[in-house]
Amino acid sequence: FGMTTQIGYAHKLNTANSILLMSDLSVPMGNKLDDYKFRIGAKTKVLAFNSFKSSVQYMSIIRRNETNLVRQIGIGQLFCLTSGIYKDSWHAAFEVGYDGSIATHLKHSEELQRVYSDIQDAWYQNTGGQWHVGMQVSKKLKERMELNLRLGVIKARGEDVDALLPAYFDFGMVLFLGK
Repeated sequence: FGMTTQIGYAHKLNTANSILLMSDLSVPMGNKLDDYKFRIGAKTKVLAFNSFKSSVQYMSIIRRNETNLVRQIGIGQLFCLTSGIYKDSWHAAFEVGYDGSIATHLKHSEELQRVYSDIQDAWYQNTGGQWHVGMQVSKKLKERMELNLRLGVIKARGEDVDALLPAYFDFGMVLFLGK
C-alpha cells in the first residue's frame, strides 16, 4: 500500500459500441523507481438504456516489484464489469472485477540463496489473484478536466491470503487532450 503516480492514454474508436483502447503506467512515489505496473487493453459498452450504461474491460498487465530478497516480474490480466448512471457532467457506477496472475518470474538475491540454497529462480504459473467490488464516481470540472474517485473492497481468490489492507481508494484527476 502507498501512493502511486499513473499516466495513461486512451483512444476511442469510431465503432457502434464505442470501443476505447487504453494503456497506462503506474509507479510508486518513493526514492527508487524499481517497481511499476504497465497495462494495455480495451473497454466497450455492452448495454445502454438512457443514462444507464454497462461496460466490460480487459487489460493485459506487466508488473515488476523488487525487495532486498527477490525481484518479481509478473504477467497478468484484469477483467472488469462496470454499470451505472452516466450524465454529461458526472457519473456514479458499481464495479466488480478480477485481477489475476498468469505467470511470475522470481529472481532471488544472493543473500536469500545463501540462506536457502534450494530456492529456484524460475517462472511460476498462476501465482495469485484478487477480486474487487466497489463504486466509482466522477465530476467534470471543466470541458477537459474531471475528478475521479474509486473505492471498494479486495478479496483474494480461493484460499489465497487477503491483502494487509483489504480495501482500495483511488483519487485522481483526468485531463482530456485532443478532440
